[in-house]
Amino acid sequence: MYRLIFALAAVLFFAGALSFGQNPAFDAAILGDSISTGAGSHPVLKYDVEALWDVFNNKVSTKTERSHLNEYYQEKFSALDLAAPVRLWPTMREYFGGPDWVYRNLLGFFSRKFLDAEEYSWGYLAAQDLGIDVTRLAIAADDGARVANMPRQIDRVLQNTGGKLPAKVFIFYTGNDLCGMDPSLMTSPTDYKTHLMRGLTYMARNSGKTKGEVPTDVYLMSYMSLVQLLDDQMILEKKIVAFGKETTCAALRKDGYRSADPGYNPKLPPEAWYFAMAMPPNPAAFCPTLFAPQKFADHTLSDLANRIREFRLAESEVVAEFNKAAEQELFKSLRLHHIVSTAGLKFTPEEVGEDCFHLSLRGQEKLARSVSDEITSKKAH
Repeated sequence: MYRLIFALAAVLFFAGALSFGQNPAFDAAILGDSISTGAGSHPVLKYDVEALWDVFNNKVSTKTERSHLNEYYQEKFSALDLAAPVRLWPTMREYFGGPDWVYRNLLGFFSRKFLDAEEYSWGYLAAQDLGIDVTRLAIAADDGARVANMPRQIDRVLQNTGGKLPAKVFIFYTGNDLCGMDPSLMTSPTDYKTHLMRGLTYMARNSGKTKGEVPTDVYLMSYMSLVQLLDDQMILEKKIVAFGKETTCAALRKDGYRSADPGYNPKLPPEAWYFAMAMPPNPAAFCPTLFAPQKFADHTLSDLANRIREFRLAESEVVAEFNKAAEQELFKSLRLHHIVSTAGLKFTPEEVGEDCFHLSLRGQEKLARSVSDEITSKKAH
């Protein structure tokens, strides 16, 4: 096991350098966070350490299959096996020292292999709707990313395309900018706007497009309403399996995403003691402002809802300012489109994942249809 980890570390240490100079033909790229990697969307994933241990030991397969899709998307894909998109690794511009590089790439490796399901992500499904070859779709998104990470994710795309943006780029950050160990550490609306404009400007400046070339169509998805995960009664009553027993999302949240049984002892081999310490990931620990707001006296769900509305206002202001400057030579390489349907999406319990905070495959399918339908409708007009 340890030899495997060290071998992986050695390979991943040079991952960015080894990929430099490759020039696969991408038709589209996706920038964003875990909603765009399909994290937690596979039907076999449970909020349960024993179930996840079986996944990590390949006793339970997380292979993506056409049969898992709803009827609409089963008809969209003819092959039984879903062709994989291209998942991009960090570049050397994200290198902050050896230990950090090894840790983040190892974490990324295990997430991509066991927890993420790119073929079930909204971007992959929407690409199929829009006639984009899914094997020419690049996913630069990363679990835990914020809008401030956009320039580095753009670097991932450019490093793998010979320095030129593909025809389409989708931007969707939703969730992590609301995270922090304290409400003061959440992204402010001013910073959100600044980071968004900075990312778009960086994209325009480094598009690789020469004068007269067809601009890249950039689709900015509006911030989703995450508060519904915390206050929708039907979602809170969703029955799940966690820590070896059936419970509900409401009970799991009340218990701080930990076992309510002080004597809980998962049946794991001795070498898995470290695994139980980290799995399943505890959202109340890494994002208490969103998943444990009751810990803060002056932090309420209304505050979160207001912050989301402020993020959406910032989006609209950025789109207006960018399009106003569109005649400047710098910005002519991009055409910016604001996809607003994502802001109004409401999810049912079935569309929320078994961890109660990611989208299930059904939720990803709803999101994909929302995006592709709006883009197709705008083209028709």
